[in-house]
Amino acid sequence: MFKSVKNVAYLVDNLEEASKWYQVLLGLEPFFVSPIMILFKIGDTVLSLLPWQQKNTITNDNSTVVFWEVDDIDFSYNELLKLGAKSVSEITIVPDGRTARLTDPFGNILGIKSIEQSKSKSLEDRPSETAMTVAFCRAFSNLEENEEIRGADYLAEIFLTLDTRRPLKDITSREYIRQNIFTDGSYEFFIARTKFFDSIVQAGLSENVPQIVFLGAGYDSRAYRFKDLIRNTMLYELDVRTTQQRKIQILKKENVPIPENLAFVEIDFNKQSLKDALVKEGFRIDVETIFIWEGVTYYLPHKTISDTFEFVKSNSAPGSHICFDYAITGPDMFKRYKAKELHEKMKSRYTAEFTQSGFKEGELSKYLLEKGLNLIENYDSVEIEKKFLTLKDGTLAGKVTGLFCLAKAEVI
Repeated sequence: MFKSVKNVAYLVDNLEEASKWYQVLLGLEPFFVSPIMILFKIGDTVLSLLPWQQKNTITNDNSTVVFWEVDDIDFSYNELLKLGAKSVSEITIVPDGRTARLTDPFGNILGIKSIEQSKSKSLEDRPSETAMTVAFCRAFSNLEENEEIRGADYLAEIFLTLDTRRPLKDITSREYIRQNIFTDGSYEFFIARTKFFDSIVQAGLSENVPQIVFLGAGYDSRAYRFKDLIRNTMLYELDVRTTQQRKIQILKKENVPIPENLAFVEIDFNKQSLKDALVKEGFRIDVETIFIWEGVTYYLPHKTISDTFEFVKSNSAPGSHICFDYAITGPDMFKRYKAKELHEKMKSRYTAEFTQSGFKEGELSKYLLEKGLNLIENYDSVEIEKKFLTLKDGTLAGKVTGLFCLAKAEVI
């Protein structure tokens, strides 16, 4: 299973001084410097220096973690669990691969790392990594100092892995992430998108809409954050087995109350019938329903998107709504603000969830009418900024990537 030692991590109480000491010792300068970590390349192995305040996040106060290279981290992680190892930090994307930490039955920490992300993996093999990214951005925005743009998702942090949760507690690390990790315009889009869908769910629950369906729920927390608004509304969270099971385990571990009106529905959107999966859990096709389709459409083939819109039209009462975000395409698409950078980053980072579909600019309304739906709200990047990121003094909290739009359509 193990091939060679790929990475060794040390915890230090003074990152700057430790970096200087190791530069003298090794006769090398680090190839990566940040408030989160400093990295040295020693032959085929990377030495990582991590801030001391992170020490308690590694079990047994062990200040050294050795990461062994493996070919398939998903397989290796699961095999170690079967052999009696315990998870310390779940599989996490890092700039040069994916890592995880476990303890063996004798209390030793085992780090594993894969350099290449296997393109053969799918969401049936591992939990959604795009959903984890969204949870991270929501947790990040929940710590914003500016109350006007501070995110309301106080539960997002519980869904993060140990390694992705650590830098959130340090303001210097957060600023570094803001400046160097986020693609400009993407984080701002997540802030606006969360506000958009929050307002729709809150309004639906306040109006006691009979049903709300979360298509590809990921780590959506609205059923739990807005639980006090739930009266008779039935809620359904649909997602693939791997992501949904991880979510349920975390909710139980963190003692987050699960509403009685909520049903979890496992589904593969590319293979299974939406109607069959929902009706089996008590879904009614004759009542008004709100469908929340957040962060999903651009990862689906056009046929699956078409089938979903047709399902909504055929299996909900007139006046029902489907609310979604989508990527737009056009001849000048990659000239728009950070659209090319974000598109390329998504394609390279998420090999199990690759981008597939978008809508040609100006054609969404016609497309939806053909499906029996009326487009009643549609926001491009400029309109998103104006509606969701304009501060009280009239200035913008930030710019939004030109790649994505927000939309709401009504069943005719």
